[in-house]
Amino acid sequence: MNPKTTNIGSIGYQLKAVTILTCMGLLAFWATFYSPFLYDDAHAIVENPYIQHLSDFQKSVGIENIFNRSVLLLTFAVNREIGGLDVFGYHLTNVLVHILTGLVWFFLVSELLLLEPLRHRLNRLPLICASIHLVNPLTVETVTYISSRSSGLATFF
Repeated sequence: MNPKTTNIGSIGYQLKAVTILTCMGLLAFWATFYSPFLYDDAHAIVENPYIQHLSDFQKSVGIENIFNRSVLLLTFAVNREIGGLDVFGYHLTNVLVHILTGLVWFFLVSELLLLEPLRHRLNRLPLICASIHLVNPLTVETVTYISSRSSGLATFF
């Protein structure tokens, strides 16, 4: 093996990459953890009757509410159950969803590069792709604006 190349399939490389990407995501959005509720947050979170308690959320899910964003509402309900209306938990959840999406990018590109023609050439590409996703200025609204969590979840899934 060429000493200048890294085996992207190795556990050591993957653990280093996950650590680097997680730190990048946390550092990029650290300043937003205590930003107040903005714009639609009052309607979507503070005044939303379906997320006051987890039992209220269960009532909102059903066939008559099939077009409800159940996963989004569930994340809001869990945030509210754990931390009330403290914005830190809501922002932390948004950042974690964003970091998880970056990790999905990393592992997806890593798997694609394990194909024989590319195996030993583009070994840092997964880390670069995930890094671009994590610190891309176009994702700031999705991460910092609590009600935009739906965009982050849509990207993740």
